[in-house]
Amino acid sequence: MALHPIHPLGYEQFVEILGDGVAAITTLLENHPFGNWWNALQKYQFNGMNYVEGQEVRCQFHQQLVQAVNVDQRIIVANQILDWGQMKPLSAAMEESLEGCFELLNNVNAGPFDQLYSGRIASISKVYEMWNPAAWVIFDSYCARGLQWLVSEFWNEQGGEIHAPVLKIPWPPGRVGQPWGGFPRLGSLRQARLGFLYSSWLCRAIAHQLNQEEHQPIIWQAYHIEMVAFQIGHEV
Repeated sequence: MALHPIHPLGYEQFVEILGDGVAAITTLLENHPFGNWWNALQKYQFNGMNYVEGQEVRCQFHQQLVQAVNVDQRIIVANQILDWGQMKPLSAAMEESLEGCFELLNNVNAGPFDQLYSGRIASISKVYEMWNPAAWVIFDSYCARGLQWLVSEFWNEQGGEIHAPVLKIPWPPGRVGQPWGGFPRLGSLRQARLGFLYSSWLCRAIAHQLNQEEHQPIIWQAYHIEMVAFQIGHEV
């Protein structure tokens, strides 16, 4: 099964579809060997960075992107982001589409996302996240696999593939690894686009759910959940 577009294509509609599923997915880690969301976040490691350093670099890249005075400067920053993420530089098509994509991504709750560039989604989503780390997340092979695992655990509890049209997250192929059992590989640019949008909205919804609970050690953001998913993707 592939992801289905929702109408309107937006965060609030996505959360409305999931209903109590957001809370159910959020509670999965509370009594799991991973510990809980906070303990899982503290295990995050990428390129020698822990979660605090990962948070700082996201904020730094965000500031550089939004403070750049023209598209040429933003392309330079975007390529620095891809270098940090150990990815190849932007292609000509990515460069040409970048400004229009940033305008689309300003519509954090809903928008006409059908023109959002989704080629090399594991790469370009790194730039998308840095444009607004509170709203968008990196959609690469490890993050996708971690989210697939969370959804799979949710389905095991529910006894069926609840809300599969928005939760059957595809796996963007990486250098190594494979999708979690029962989940598809990425099959089209539309699936890449929906996978990025739905993964971002799921991470954002989980962060919002955690922030409603008392005695949280941090104010959770979508990128914190992405970091946890990335770490889970390595461990499961």
